Amino acid sequence: SVVGAPVTSLPCRRTSRPMMLRIIMLLYASLFVICSLAFCSLQVTAHPLPRGSDGDSLGVFWHLSDMHWDPWYKAGADVKTRCHNITGTKGDAAAGIQGDYLCPTPLVLLESAFEHMRSYTGKPADAVIWTGDDSPMPAGFPIPSPDLHMSQDRVFAIVDSLTKRITQTFGSEVPVFTSLGNHEVWAPSQLRGPDNKETKAIFETIGHMWAEAGWIPPAMQANFSAIGSYATRAFDGRLRVISVNTLWCDRGNVLEEVRLDGNGNDRMFAWLSDQLAEAEAASQLVWLIGHVPPTLPYSVDRCARRYLQLFRRYAGIIKSQFYGHTHKDHFTTYSLGDDNADDHAASRAMLFIVPSLTPESWHEVGQNPALRLYYYNRTTFEVVDYLQFFVDLPKANRQGHIGWELEYQASAAYNMTGNFGADAWFELSKRMSSDDALFDTVYNRFRSGHTPAACSCLCKREFVCNLQCFVPADYIKCML
Repeated sequence: SVVGAPVTSLPCRRTSRPMMLRIIMLLYASLFVICSLAFCSLQVTAHPLPRGSDGDSLGVFWHLSDMHWDPWYKAGADVKTRCHNITGTKGDAAAGIQGDYLCPTPLVLLESAFEHMRSYTGKPADAVIWTGDDSPMPAGFPIPSPDLHMSQDRVFAIVDSLTKRITQTFGSEVPVFTSLGNHEVWAPSQLRGPDNKETKAIFETIGHMWAEAGWIPPAMQANFSAIGSYATRAFDGRLRVISVNTLWCDRGNVLEEVRLDGNGNDRMFAWLSDQLAEAEAASQLVWLIGHVPPTLPYSVDRCARRYLQLFRRYAGIIKSQFYGHTHKDHFTTYSLGDDNADDHAASRAMLFIVPSLTPESWHEVGQNPALRLYYYNRTTFEVVDYLQFFVDLPKANRQGHIGWELEYQASAAYNMTGNFGADAWFELSKRMSSDDALFDTVYNRFRSGHTPAACSCLCKREFVCNLQCFVPADYIKCML
């Protein structure tokens, strides 16, 4: 791929449409299809915010997600064998030394990410958010074919190793907030109900690891063993970080009876409602973290509506939300008004969705490895900026070493200095509908610098609507 190559969307303007075309688009929209195109990065001059003295009101924290570490990755192996078997293949068919778009993450790439996070900030970051998906994606995902390398015990071993590496990298003084991904389950995306013995074993085993690391409070261990969620007080108790098990709501969970009406969803939502109520009563602010974004098309419709109801009720204390899972760089805003209000007139809230560390993406075209560093206000706990880092993977393989580069700084790239709230992100998404240059600026970063194809008019509309809509009904209206 060519980093920095100019890629533009096709010209697209909203005009009146014949009724038949509107019907076709309505049916198409109901599928909740998101474009999956690759993107390029732009050259950026960084303007990092100062951290200053210990009394500085600005702090920083890292967010990494979807590491998908593969301990069996072999440089030079045939990519068709998941980069496991040396068959004498050469060129693009052979796995790169530093990683490959068609395979999970090698150890050398993983270690480079930890070193970059450790060294970049100078002094330790205030916190680390780690939103799951640790083990390699198997062949045939999401319905995996037999894979000799993987089992639930081996998934546990990978999670344990990564837990220890993160602790060694940041030390015991830096709080780590983590959540379960659908690849902490073997086979992936097949989490059963909360009373299933395999589910209980997953929660109990991983919960024990994270409790030993000091990440899950003792009072929350039983809760994590029961539903895979926990909450913890941070920063002198002024902030409550709530880690939500999003896997029962995951539209990708192949067990239909679990994702639609399972007991897990009901128990999780009851617990989440209680946690938010307790935080409000204690005058605490809240960060929500999870693996699967709670919006369409990633969460089932019933769950998305329940999430939205809670998020609107507790909008006064929920200051930020952080997710992964998609492997892409994007965001979603949502209206804080009721369903009958003018969606564009109401105030907005939002959630951040970070791109993955792994270069692989469901056996598609893939994307460059990525990490994100957030700046936040230590008093209000609102995010005020972030730096997005990436690895130009083809260049790393050519040069024989990995270099983490700044892809962009959000406030400078999107002209948001001093105004980084959800309303500003919503306005950004609205301007993208009519400003092709702005659309390209945002859209070209979706895959963290991997060269994209052109985006059609329909592709453009889908992309913008997914930035603006939380539930299916809103998405369908947006597409018309």
